[in-house]
Amino acid sequence: MNVLTTVLLFSLFAAIQALSSDEITKLKGYYDDCVKSTNVNVELILKARKGEFSSDANLQKYFFCMFNKIGIINENGSVQIDVIRDKIPADVNKEDAEKIIAACKDKIGKDKYDTAREIYECYYTLSPKHIVFA
Repeated sequence: MNVLTTVLLFSLFAAIQALSSDEITKLKGYYDDCVKSTNVNVELILKARKGEFSSDANLQKYFFCMFNKIGIINENGSVQIDVIRDKIPADVNKEDAEKIIAACKDKIGKDKYDTAREIYECYYTLSPKHIVFA
């Protein structure tokens, strides 16, 4: 997904080349489902991938939808740290990954959707590699 690229903390530690074709297909499906179900303006997703953040309600719902489908945020908006850690590829420095997890895991917004946005922005700001996730 260059309109595929999906997943904050999952992509947070992965390079797109490290994803299998099955994973890419699954993420494309998530992307399509989340864009449709949230009615998000795709331009806002593209801007977020460049660090231009928005508090648009539909964009926040999109972030939540993606993170929830991937399993890194549950339905209540709680970050699933064990799932994130399980998704860290072997070639990623675990210490660096843990620093980002520690800094971003407790971000809380006014609701679960805003929390998803907070986490994405935290990741984007702290990660030396910006894997487009949304």
